[in-house]
Amino acid sequence: MAPWRDRRGVRARRLVVALETISAIVDSNHWLRDTSPVLHIAPVPAAAPDWTAAIWLVGLGVVAATAGLAAFGRRDLVGA
Repeated sequence: MAPWRDRRGVRARRLVVALETISAIVDSNHWLRDTSPVLHIAPVPAAAPDWTAAIWLVGLGVVAATAGLAAFGRRDLVGA
């Protein structure tokens, strides 16, 4: 496997953290901050849980995990 493929997840996480941090510092538009899934979860001890957002995020996670498992099953292996 190419070395750049191993680092895609790390790069994606760094990009999300950087975008969230920069958008908070510059007080950017809400559409940029709304791309982060972290901001859609309510601070549960201080506020009532937002069940709709939680269900959507869990559903998207299940879909992403299923797609990842399907791609993992189709990987190109040479030899045994």
